[in-house]
Amino acid sequence: MAAIAGFPPFGLFTSEFLILSATIHQWPWFTMVLLGGLGVAFAGLFQQLQPMVYGTPPEGQGRVAANMLPVYLHLLLVLWLGLALPGQLTRWLDSVTRLISGGGML
Repeated sequence: MAAIAGFPPFGLFTSEFLILSATIHQWPWFTMVLLGGLGVAFAGLFQQLQPMVYGTPPEGQGRVAANMLPVYLHLLLVLWLGLALPGQLTRWLDSVTRLISGGGML
């Protein structure tokens, strides 16, 4: 919801900020109208968000049983890669870094 509303650091914030900056420079009198419209849009989005997140669940809806095995496997993989990065993967990441930085392949 924050990305749709255009809050930083999401991409939509950049476009909203650029539009607001251009409006301030070209039509300063229109800036307050634009800010009011953004405020109404944000309020409308969060008015819909509030019942979805904090409202009472529909009648008959229960908790969903989730399998946590994939989560734990991914956490173990990240822990293993963080503690002992394999040599082949290290060499591959080094070559990718050289390509991105313009150093070329070895």
